[in-house]
Amino acid sequence: MEYPGQSFIATLLNYFPRDFYSDKPYPYGQYLTNSILYSKVGAGLYGWTVTSSILDEFVSNFKVFGLIISFIFIYKACNIIDRVKNIKFRLFLMFIFMLLFIVHTSYMLFNIYGFLLYV
Repeated sequence: MEYPGQSFIATLLNYFPRDFYSDKPYPYGQYLTNSILYSKVGAGLYGWTVTSSILDEFVSNFKVFGLIISFIFIYKACNIIDRVKNIKFRLFLMFIFMLLFIVHTSYMLFNIYGFLLYV
């Protein structure tokens, strides 16, 4: 990553066209795939990416502190899920939490929007 929090900014700006923000960062998977295949820093625009999780995204964005932040994130997420009384909403949060370990964050927005449209 070129600067801390870059892939999380890319996730938030996912739906804004690149015409509005020309320096908009690419999703984390683009940077990871380019790094693995070609040992280059920066985004490589491929039609596919290597699957990653929220844990390695934290580490890539925040280096050593990302490991600490990831443990704090897991602890806080579990506490929030435990406090939810509605069983359907609790199951939804558990599903989202588990998906974060197998899919990077830019695709999580599609799952959340899909669920909200379904409900």
